[in-house]
Amino acid sequence: FFENSGYFFIGTDCGSMLRWGLAHVPKEQLMWLDKTLHNMKNKDMPIISVNHYPMNAMVDNNYEMIRRLKTRNIQLMICGHGHQNKNFNFDGIPGIMCRSNLPVKEKKRESGYTIVKIHDGVASFNEMPGITW
Repeated sequence: FFENSGYFFIGTDCGSMLRWGLAHVPKEQLMWLDKTLHNMKNKDMPIISVNHYPMNAMVDNNYEMIRRLKTRNIQLMICGHGHQNKNFNFDGIPGIMCRSNLPVKEKKRESGYTIVKIHDGVASFNEMPGITW
């Protein structure tokens, strides 16, 4: 976690416990999240959460993360995993999936990445081209 420009950024990780199974936020990550949220100096500071998986039905205990984040001023959840730019609503929390930096050969899409900017409480997302393979 870190603070920057009046925002509290918090990152967690999760993954599937079984090959091709649903993702799961480990107990240790949830305990760390509890401690981190509890120890925030400014409990009203806006939070931006980052996790590899979207906190939806892809994560079997997504509600555990969402419930904890809703105890504070969660403003945005950013995720990856889907290799595309896509809007989400995670139980009332705005979310965005950012694209992968890997090219998609079958779709003939170049590599690239997403730049996220926060200005005056508004997040903007710009896709940037990468190298051509």
